[in-house]
Amino acid sequence: MFPVKTILSFCLLSLLLLPRAMAADAYADESVRPLEIERHVHLVSPRADTGGLDICLSHAALNLRSHHQVYGKLMGRLDAHSSEQTLAAHHGMKGYVQKATQIHEQRLADGLPADGIFFREREVFVRRADTVAVSFLERNLIHEGGPALAGDLHSVYGRNIDTASGKYLTLPDVCPDAEGLAAAIARQLRRDYPDTSFGDNLEAAVFRCLQEGDDLIISRHGGTYTAEGNEGAGTWTLEPRGATFYFNPPGLGAVRAGIYCATILFDEYPELFKEKYRRGPATYAIELMPGLPVRTILGNGKGAAVGIYQTDSGPYLNFGPLHYQDEPAADIRPTLVSLSDGRCYLYVDALTTSPQHELRVFTMGDQVITRQVDAHHSSFVYGSGTHGKKWQVLTDPQHFLLTDDTARFDKKEAPAFPYMTGKDGLPEKLEP
Repeated sequence: MFPVKTILSFCLLSLLLLPRAMAADAYADESVRPLEIERHVHLVSPRADTGGLDICLSHAALNLRSHHQVYGKLMGRLDAHSSEQTLAAHHGMKGYVQKATQIHEQRLADGLPADGIFFREREVFVRRADTVAVSFLERNLIHEGGPALAGDLHSVYGRNIDTASGKYLTLPDVCPDAEGLAAAIARQLRRDYPDTSFGDNLEAAVFRCLQEGDDLIISRHGGTYTAEGNEGAGTWTLEPRGATFYFNPPGLGAVRAGIYCATILFDEYPELFKEKYRRGPATYAIELMPGLPVRTILGNGKGAAVGIYQTDSGPYLNFGPLHYQDEPAADIRPTLVSLSDGRCYLYVDALTTSPQHELRVFTMGDQVITRQVDAHHSSFVYGSGTHGKKWQVLTDPQHFLLTDDTARFDKKEAPAFPYMTGKDGLPEKLEP
């Protein structure tokens, strides 16, 4: 959950986040095409008795929906990333059970509240997936037996992959001018967080944090590492119209301040990015991590700042100066949809109190945010096979898959059918 004060501050800041309107979406390239991606959520629990403790390791993997020989190296990279996480979870479970037992016993001995729940979750949010680059943000969450999630370790890490070579990208691969980039990020951070005192050496701190983040990829050859290893590190994701930079605490501030983030747009600083990675699909989609806003350029060339936050009252949205308080929902999966004609929507796959999945579609207009509901449809496939939960990632607004939520009690995978974003924003079924 995010405090109201934090959310309102972001709503005010969003006025500052809107860049000037341009005549056209300068970096839209019709030759760059989205790739179809699936997400599989794996849950690993101990087989032996845990003394009543609830223990689980969770991680998410990505893969292309169908085999493409031309993208063989990318597929190999994604498979390797998944295998590393699976091996780490299975082989690390014994040690994790021992650690959880010790922590739980110590909490009881110290007279501290204990809920007996232990988990490590590694979730992913796809920021870009096309014929130029694939980028996703890993969210690492650790809960170790306390009464609530407040105070638990929460960090993020970005993975950026060149689609053709399958190579993990470091910042010099995309942004050769490290000092110029650090200065631009520092300027944006000061605009986005005007009430925060970053000190006089913010540029140097940004540079140091991002270098530490790159070193993690290089030193481990892209391998999986624990969430604690992200503490204080800077990281980034490549998006269709820019790049967003994240700073895990305490890199730029106190732990309680949480994660700072700033988006640098291609149209603002084209000289900082290599031409290859400035090109993106004309119509695109970006998965949003709740709590971390993003800036982008829409199909009509106008700038947009959007954020979504999970509150006790339900998802809270802001789009520039506009805001919307939605009804309660759990397990939200938000995706920003931008069409080449300038229309913009937020698709939120939500689990209702029924419980039942539904797709909530928010139209981001010039004066107001409006809401429609496509009941029963979801990107979630109700399969319980070896992969656990399965999701269809919306990467192409002109062709994406939805399932019928009425099949949620079927242990087999629910059938998925192709849709596109219709004229009213709601999904429109495509004919075979």
